Amino acid sequence: MTENTTLETYRIENLPSIGVVTGNFDNIESILYSIGLVDVDTGAPLFDIIDGMSYDRLASEPVHGHHSNHQHSNVERTNPLLEPNVDFTYQQLLADPALLSSYDIIFINCGVITGDYDGGQNLYDFVNNGGYLYATDWASKALETITNNGSDFVTFYTPERSGSSLSTTANILNDDLIAWLQYFGITDTDTVEIDEFLGSWQVIDTYDSATTYSWLDGPVVYYNDLGDPVEEIKDLALTFPLGNGGVLYSSFHTENTDPDFTITDRIMEYMVFEMSAVE
Repeated sequence: MTENTTLETYRIENLPSIGVVTGNFDNIESILYSIGLVDVDTGAPLFDIIDGMSYDRLASEPVHGHHSNHQHSNVERTNPLLEPNVDFTYQQLLADPALLSSYDIIFINCGVITGDYDGGQNLYDFVNNGGYLYATDWASKALETITNNGSDFVTFYTPERSGSSLSTTANILNDDLIAWLQYFGITDTDTVEIDEFLGSWQVIDTYDSATTYSWLDGPVVYYNDLGDPVEEIKDLALTFPLGNGGVLYSSFHTENTDPDFTITDRIMEYMVFEMSAVE
């Protein structure tokens, strides 16, 4: 595959309206910025950054690493241009159908404070009416109405946040994603090492193969409801359509501690192009 073919395939012709909700454990805005969604004159991002952490965290709020001695710090935010740049919060966005409908794509980072409750009917309507939603890890909470509490599309494993593995050799289940990673010299097979899980990540339990597409799966360790470790192949990133829109969910995300693109960053980058090209 040539460079021209690769980049033409995934090039964003018309930049969609994008909103990114900040979270405590992920920073998808840094990937969007790094792939060039930037005003070349000012350096400002060409997407909205919405405050998802607008009030004090509760002392009882869980942290990644619950089942492991390996604790992860919050994501690093070293670019001052990637601070929230709109005057409304995620809570206000969820409450305003007109504001939601002004976006083509909304990214919800893992660790968004309000990700611990359902995004509700307004978020369902946003997707159903043609919007695209990308949620990572703990932001699965925002999908409860969309998935009919796990009855449709995808069911999330309980107990919640029981993933233990911090890495896996994942099977790539899509030929275009294989070609993308091979282009960057990341793999020459149909597998890839993903090593940027955070402890206590949200495991995908099952999905409806008639409506939902799995991008990657791999052997991981998680804890069952008795607290015993289980090793099993689990799906790691899924896409499903809803009405005129769609949802992409990933159990893994970036640690944001490496200034260069990591393997996981390249996978996330592909997913951004995939969602942006749907229109």
